[in-house]
Amino acid sequence: MKRSSAAGGLTALILLIGSHGGAAPPQGSRPEIDGSAAVAIAETFVRENGYTEGPALPPERLTPESLELEPREKWAQQRHNSLMGQAAGYLAGRRGGAKGWTVTFCYARPKTVKEPRPTGRAVTMDLTGSALQMEHVEIFLDAATTRLRDCPE
Repeated sequence: MKRSSAAGGLTALILLIGSHGGAAPPQGSRPEIDGSAAVAIAETFVRENGYTEGPALPPERLTPESLELEPREKWAQQRHNSLMGQAAGYLAGRRGGAKGWTVTFCYARPKTVKEPRPTGRAVTMDLTGSALQMEHVEIFLDAATTRLRDCPE
């Protein structure tokens, strides 16, 4: 007996809804997250996008930085082991005063020149934990209003 594509689509929809414990919220109405959730999301983003010592997602699934000069196939190689996998801190807000979260990360390898104000990289996102972006410019790590750990020297 052949199923109609509508029945198959309904089955898939029921499975999808069931896997999320209920109906998905309407688009644009995702709940806002707190700083702890922002940290967890950013740590996953950093790991999956190849910034840590672990494996990255396939090249076609990597998120571009705000400035990418190399082909997508080289991104994971360039990023590999550049950041620690655990966030150094976080603050409310994003670059330019936009609402959201900024999560800071230490470099995996300390810089050869000691800086008076240590810098790192930052992942930014909106208030719902979406629109993630690795900021191209460095961030002063002391900008984080909540510090989670010190960076290696």
